[in-house]
Amino acid sequence: MEIITLQYASGETVPIELTRKNMKHMRMRVLPGGRVLLSAPLLSPRARIDAFIESHRDWIYTHHFEGEKRLGYIEMPFLPSDGRVYYLGVPRRLRTMPTIRDEVLVFPDEIIVRHKRGAERVEKVYMEYLTAAAMELFTKRMEYFLPAFIKCGARRPTLKVKRFRAKWGVCDPTRGEITLNLHLIKADLKYIDYVIVHEMTHLLYHGHGKGFYSFLLRVMPDARERKKELNKGIVVDG
Repeated sequence: MEIITLQYASGETVPIELTRKNMKHMRMRVLPGGRVLLSAPLLSPRARIDAFIESHRDWIYTHHFEGEKRLGYIEMPFLPSDGRVYYLGVPRRLRTMPTIRDEVLVFPDEIIVRHKRGAERVEKVYMEYLTAAAMELFTKRMEYFLPAFIKCGARRPTLKVKRFRAKWGVCDPTRGEITLNLHLIKADLKYIDYVIVHEMTHLLYHGHGKGFYSFLLRVMPDARERKKELNKGIVVDG
C-alpha cells in the first residue's frame, strides 16, 4: 500500500491509501471516519493515478471531512479513552469498580465493570462479557429468522463470533457456518438483524445476484436502507 497526500489551498491535507490490484478501472471510496481508499490497476502509471485523484478533488474533500464527523462501529475502540462506549446502539458511560469478583452490569446510561486483582483486568472482564452477550443475542436473533430459511431448504448453521476489521460477517455455506463481527454488539438491534439475515441468505445463494437480493428483500424489505445506515456510522463531536 502507498500513501498519497492530497493538499488543499487551505493547508488541509487528506491521505489517500493507494492499493494496486488486478482490475481494469480505478475505484475510490471513503469509509466511515474519513479514510480515503483508492484501488488502481497494477500497471497504471502514476500520472494517470494523479489525474484521477485531481478530478475527484472536491468530492474527496467533501466526503473526507464530512466523514470525520462520523465514526463506524468497527472503528470505535471497545474501551475508548473518553469512557463512552456504545452497546446495542446506545452511548453509555463506562465505569470500573474494584470488588471481590468479576462482573459486568449494563444500565440504560452506563456500564459498570467490576473486577478483582487490579485494573489491568478491566479489558479482559469487559471483552469476555461482550463476547458472551453477543453470542447469546446473535443466536436468539438467528433463531427468530431461521424458520423462513429452513422452509426454503437451508440447514441450521453453526454460529461463531469474531472480531473483523472490515466486514460485518461471513457465511461459509459448505460448512454451514456463519461468523459475525463482535463489533456488531455496539450497533442497534435493527442493524444486527440486517447482518444476520444477509449472511443467512448466503446459505441459499452464494453470490449477490438477483436471487440473493430477491430473497433478502422478501425477508427484510428495508434491508438496503439498514445496510446504508449501518455503514454510515454515527455522528460524533457534533
